[in-house]
Amino acid sequence: MWLRRILLLLSASIVSVSSVSQADDVGKVRDWTGSLGTSQFGVFSKDGSRLVYAIGNGACIVDVEDETKVIRLNGHSKSVFAARFSGDGKKVVTVGQDETIRAWNAESGKLTTEMNANTGDFGNVLLVAQNGNRVALSTGKDRMLRIVDLDKKTELQRIGLTDNEVVFRSVTVDGRLAMSNGITNVTKIWDTTSGREFSIDNGHHNYCGQFTHDGARAVLAGGFSWEIWDLRRKAKMLVGTVTGGHVYAVATTPKTNRLLTGLADGTIWIWDTNTGKEIFVLRGHNSPLQAVMISPDGRYAVSQDSEKAIILWRLPK
Repeated sequence: MWLRRILLLLSASIVSVSSVSQADDVGKVRDWTGSLGTSQFGVFSKDGSRLVYAIGNGACIVDVEDETKVIRLNGHSKSVFAARFSGDGKKVVTVGQDETIRAWNAESGKLTTEMNANTGDFGNVLLVAQNGNRVALSTGKDRMLRIVDLDKKTELQRIGLTDNEVVFRSVTVDGRLAMSNGITNVTKIWDTTSGREFSIDNGHHNYCGQFTHDGARAVLAGGFSWEIWDLRRKAKMLVGTVTGGHVYAVATTPKTNRLLTGLADGTIWIWDTNTGKEIFVLRGHNSPLQAVMISPDGRYAVSQDSEKAIILWRLPK
């Protein structure tokens, strides 16, 4: 009798959890292989209906709701490092190992512009401006942040790093500020026009970092914690602590109070930035996370791990 009661209780619990998951429609939507890059801006289109990722010598634009709707961007002669939508969603910009930057029509998939990037062994698109003309990218060969004008095919600005353990992580949506950090306690915030910078010392290594969509705050993470900093006051606003391993990726959204952290154990934690409390955990990756991004409407997230596995998630409301 007691065994039957236990089995009934377990059965009820399983049904309850399953029904909640199905009712909320939360969790993994589908998965594939590719590369997302690291900056949270521009992976999803402006309306959140599509996303773009690099694969092989090209990139793919896919519909979030219908996986059969795919636009392939082919033309690079070597591997593509990253791809990003322009702010208005009309263009996609790719940077490849062939040391070129290319702009594509996001509806037709046709190549519209190409220029030499001189990126060397690595290049990462951090931001594409609203109209797709200006692009901010980091390069591996000379450790530079470069701001280029695709229409004029000219370089407008470059900022170099001297510490081999530091990389550029993010650029604000308006292109005004850039962030660099790494295996050091110091994060630097750069003015992309003047090249001047100021430092934030949060006392631990930072394996990732992103600007919020309004450019007023920075989210820094490393070890077993994440922090939100007010850039004007250079003050720490909020701290969260994780237990699933080091934080390797973070993402925010402009319309909700959500923060996502990608961990070394392959889990993604969803946080309430009003309280600093964890509200949900997504499980599905089998290796450490390298990137995580949230759609502009906050309905979806996409993540990539160290084995290049990409997962599209439906987020809880």
